[in-house]
Parts: sequence; structure tokens; C-alpha cells
Amino acid sequence: METITQEARAAAPPRRRALLLAAKLAVSGALVAWILHRAGLREVGQAFRTADPFFLFLSFCLFPLGWIVSVARWRLLLRSLGGESDDGLLRGILMRSFLVGIFFNNLLPGTMGGDAVRVYQTARSGLSGARAVAVIVVDRFLGLTALLLFAAVALANDASAIRRSPSLPYWIGGGVAVALLSSWLLFTRSGPVAALFGRLRAVLPERFRNLFDRVHDAAFAFQGRYGVLAKGFLLSIAVQALVVANAICLTSALHIRVPPINYFFMVPLALFAMMAPVSINGVGVRESVWVFFLVPFGVAASTAVAYAWLDYGMILVQALIGWAVYAFSYRPWKAAAAAPAPVSEGAIS
Repeated sequence: METITQEARAAAPPRRRALLLAAKLAVSGALVAWILHRAGLREVGQAFRTADPFFLFLSFCLFPLGWIVSVARWRLLLRSLGGESDDGLLRGILMRSFLVGIFFNNLLPGTMGGDAVRVYQTARSGLSGARAVAVIVVDRFLGLTALLLFAAVALANDASAIRRSPSLPYWIGGGVAVALLSSWLLFTRSGPVAALFGRLRAVLPERFRNLFDRVHDAAFAFQGRYGVLAKGFLLSIAVQALVVANAICLTSALHIRVPPINYFFMVPLALFAMMAPVSINGVGVRESVWVFFLVPFGVAASTAVAYAWLDYGMILVQALIGWAVYAFSYRPWKAAAAAPAPVSEGAIS
């Protein structure tokens, strides 16, 4: 009887994952069916047939620029903590790992596989596991903060968007407040915060202190590194500006005419909505969000869906490039000799 119970417990996590995946598939399918019922599949196809090849090509040309700037930000953060010193090797490895991350993020049912690849490669550069996690978390954090800044500035210059959705300023304002508070806690040297963590560590049982030290080291790895963080944030601004420029190119390809300033809050909000873990890689959510944003500008629902699919198609093209890199040129990175780590730091296996 006890053996049966243990087997049931072991089977529970895979069963829950399967149920969660099935629920996400159902949500994606239901949203796509609802949108197509409203827009019409034939009309979506017609919108595709009118696409301007010049703007499609221009959008494709933006991809490598985004990769280069994103890898530059990753390299900046990694090297600031003492990662791989061979810059030529580092650039090539990070570029290949970044493309493989795009593949795992978009051709698998989830959005964290690419981050796992990047954490692994960051750790192989000579950093501890805790600091590798810190690099990728801060990399993500800077990108999301740049998106919030875009949304806040653009929304402040578009009163019509606030009239259409009065709750938007509260959501964006709340996000900005959380980002500022998180920045202060994670990046600013604070005596009271340090004292609080010291007291917390003192009351922990001895067996938990090593884990606490690793978590503490990851959380505060960039504390006081203001120059690095400022450069990383500027690179994040550049990355997200390229994302917005891509949206402008693709909508122009479909002859959608929306004032450019509006994309600076529509794109961030669409990306935040697609991060919600309710569908498979944002399928269904993407279409619904863009219909919501573009229809008030006089854009047909079918054209808005065509844009959402075109945007996702471009993402899948990048994912296929990442697959080719993974299949034909991706090799494990030989770990560099790690610099001596602080006593509080430990490797995560």
C-alpha cells in the first residue's frame, strides 16, 4: 500500500504538468477560434496578400541588430562579475547561446528554456551558479524596466489611450513603482537592509546558512555597480527601441497607419500580456491584444490578426535560425578558470 502511495506521488508532478499544458492549449485554441470568428480567416489571408515586401525585408534586417545589442548587454553584465576574459571567444559563444535561447523559448511549450540555456553558459564562463542566475535575472529586469519606461512616457503623451482604458495609468504606474523599489533594494548599498539580512542569517539554523549565502550573493551581486547598470539600461533602451521599430515596420507592411508614439505603449503592454502563463507561447493572447489595440484606430480585425501572425512568424524565423545553430554549430563551452569566490558564495550544481 505504501509503495502504491509513493508511486502516485511520483506521478503527480508530470500529471499536473500535463494538465497545465492541456489547459494552456485549450486557452490558446479558444482565443484563436474566437478571434477568427470575429475577423474571418479569408480576410486575414487577404491582408497577408497585400503585404509590402520592402517593409518585411526591413523588419528582417532589424533582427541582427537586436541580437548584437542584446548580447552586448549580457556580455557587459557577465564580465562585470569576473566572467570569461577572452573577449573574442565570449562574443561568439554568447551570440550562439542567445540564438539557441530564442529557439528554446519559442519552439517549446514555455518561455523559460532560453533563460536556462543562458544561465548554464554564464556559469560556464567562470561564475558561480548563483551569480550566473543574477546575470540573467538582471538582464531580464533591465529589459522589462526599459519597456515600462517606454509605456509610461508614451501613455503620458496620448490622452486618447487613457480615455479608451482608464485603468492603464494605474497598471503602468504600479509597474514603475515596483521597478523603482526593486532597483533600490537590489542595486543600492543600504545599511538597514544589510543589517536586516545579517540578523536574518544569524537566526537561521547552520544547515540553511550556506543556501542563504548563495541566495544573498545572487540577489545583491550588482549592488553598487551603478556604471555597469547604467550602461546595461542604455543597451536595454536600444533593444526595446528595435522591438518597437520592428512593430512599425510590420504594421507598415500591412498598410496599417497608427501614430508611431502609440507603439511605444502598445508594444510593451502586448509583451507584458503575452508573458502571462495562460497560453502556449502567447498564442491567442497575441491576436486578442493586437485586435484590442488596433481596431480603435480604424484597423480591421482581420488585419490586426494578420499583423499578430506576421509578428509571430518573424519570431519563429529567428527560432529556426537558433535551431540551426543548435543543430550544427553549438558546442559546450569549456569553463574558464573562476576567480576566487567570496566565502559566502557557493556553486550551484
